[in-house]
Amino acid sequence: MVLYETLRLYSAVPLIVRRATTGADHCGVKVPKGTLLLIPIAMLHRDEEVWGADAGAFNPLQFRDGIGRAAMHLNALLSFFLGPRSCIGQDFAMPDNCNLC
Repeated sequence: MVLYETLRLYSAVPLIVRRATTGADHCGVKVPKGTLLLIPIAMLHRDEEVWGADAGAFNPLQFRDGIGRAAMHLNALLSFFLGPRSCIGQDFAMPDNCNLC
């Protein structure tokens, strides 16, 4: 729990940059192909709408029921990002760090 909360508040990568491979229309906003998209991980991890009123506070107990129940969204913890371009070291880092906790 402490490890997940530390990763939430102090992510190693505060911002992720991706390029749109296709054009899209999301909630009325047109995103042309090739547009650079900035994903502010540090800001999302402190968003009160996602993590609750104490989003800026260190509260490891919010992970007591698992990562998926800690926030309002199942994939809210983005310390290693998600999908095919997520951190390749995640599977190595987490077991080692969990042994230290």
